[in-house]
Amino acid sequence: MPTLAPRLRRPLPTLALLSLLLSLPHTTPAQQPPDPSKYTAHVLQLAPNLYVIQLKNPKDDTFNIGILPGPDGVLMVDHPMPQLADMVRANLTQITKDPVRALINTHWHYDHVGGNELYGSQALIIAHENVRKRL
Repeated sequence: MPTLAPRLRRPLPTLALLSLLLSLPHTTPAQQPPDPSKYTAHVLQLAPNLYVIQLKNPKDDTFNIGILPGPDGVLMVDHPMPQLADMVRANLTQITKDPVRALINTHWHYDHVGGNELYGSQALIIAHENVRKRL
């Protein structure tokens, strides 16, 4: 069996430790639910039948929700956390009174899939199959 050159033997313990550390589960601090009173919202019209509801918090994080009203109801893209549902609904009524019939999740982050539990019983949820795997 060939032996490693002395130069190559030294980094092996370091590489083994690094790979062990990288294989440990990643933990992140728990997210606090957003306080809706700290958010502002407004509706932007991008085209005759295309809107964005923008929500901003004091840290200047912006959440964009795409809205496309149609004859069969509303297509919504990326609803943020459920705690912001009343604010989203209030702004949605400025655009249309029609129900949300389709909800697109662009990806699995919590601030893009919060509407699933709110609209899932009445709307078709559309996402890549890997979004479902990660939820």
